[in-house]
Amino acid sequence: IEEGFVRVREVALSVAMAGLLARLSGLFEEDPLIDEYALVPEATSALFGLDCPGGGEEGGDEGCVAAGQKLAISVEGALVVYRHAHRKLLATPFAVPCPSAPSRPPKAATTADPGADQVVVSLSRAALLCCADCASAWHCREALLDQGSIHLEAELRFVALLLRTNHKSGETWAYRRRLLSRALLGQADASEPMLVPADGRWTPMDAEGVVCRELALVEELARKYDHHYYAWNHWAWLEHLCVENGLALNSFDFPRLVFVTPSHYGLFHHRLPDPRARP
Repeated sequence: IEEGFVRVREVALSVAMAGLLARLSGLFEEDPLIDEYALVPEATSALFGLDCPGGGEEGGDEGCVAAGQKLAISVEGALVVYRHAHRKLLATPFAVPCPSAPSRPPKAATTADPGADQVVVSLSRAALLCCADCASAWHCREALLDQGSIHLEAELRFVALLLRTNHKSGETWAYRRRLLSRALLGQADASEPMLVPADGRWTPMDAEGVVCRELALVEELARKYDHHYYAWNHWAWLEHLCVENGLALNSFDFPRLVFVTPSHYGLFHHRLPDPRARP
C-alpha cells in the first residue's frame, strides 16, 4: 500500500510539474515580446493588478504570471519547473551527456521534426529562466540555432531578457557573444532563416542596427548595477570584434553614461591605450 501511495504521489507531482511548464510556455506564446522577469516569493495575478483566476478572492501561488511584457515566477515554482524541464531536456537528442563531450552537439543528434524542436525550445527556455548558467540548456539552444529552428533575432531578444535579471551569468554573456559573431560576421549555417536573403546567399544582419541595440543594452544594465564589469567588458569585446573585422560603424561613440558618471573607473579603464601600441 505504501509503495502504491508513493507511486500515486510521484505521478501527481509529475503532472503538476508538466502543468506549470505548460503554463509558462503558454505565457510566452501569448506574449513573445516579454522583456523582463523576476523571481518572487509568490507569483499572483495581484502583482500586476489583475483579477485572480476564476474571478474569486486572492488565492495562493500561481507559479508564474505575466502582464505588460513582464513575467513573475515564484521561487517554489522555479524549483519545480527547473527540475522537470532539465530532466526532460537531458533525454533529448540535443543534450550533451557529460562534461567531456564536445562543446556542441553533433549534427547527427539533431532532428528535422519542427514539433520536437519546439518542445526543446520550450524546455531549454524554462530551464534557463530558472538557472541562467545551465550549460546543457545552452548547448541545446545552440544546436537548434545551427539547424535553423531558432531565429537569431529572437534569440538575441531572449538572451537580453535573461541578462536583465541574471546580469552576472557568465554562460549567458558568452552565448550572447557567439550570437553577435553570427549576426555581425555572418557566421551561420545556411539554414538560418534570419540570414538568408531571396537570392540564397547568407549575409550578416544589419551591423549598425545590431551594434546600436547592443550598446543600448550595455548602458541599460550598467545604469542598474554599479561598476558592472560584465557589461563594460562586453562593450569592449564588441568594439574589438568590429575593429578587428573592419566594420566601420558610426555607432561606436563614447557611451553616453560616461558623461553622467565621469568618475566611473570601471568604464574608463577600457579606453586606456595599450602602452605597447605607443611609438
